[in-house]
Amino acid sequence: MHKNKDVVARIIQDQTVLVPISYSPDGLYAFHLDEVGSFLWRHMDESMDVQILAEKLAEEFDVDANTAKLDVQQFLTDLQTSKILL
Repeated sequence: MHKNKDVVARIIQDQTVLVPISYSPDGLYAFHLDEVGSFLWRHMDESMDVQILAEKLAEEFDVDANTAKLDVQQFLTDLQTSKILL
């Protein structure tokens, strides 16, 4: 799994906006990530491993490990479904 090279990311305040430049999945033209999604997006450059991302998320946002793991799994699944991740 890796970030789609046809997606441009821009950070605006604490949020990240992802814009597909050569396709429009589901008719959407931009994806807005909240603070948690933006945090994960930045750390996905280091690792795409669910466990590693979940540990970072739990530490940063003071959530339990199980909740963090479920959130990371859902986030990655959503990005794959939208072809933001390949």
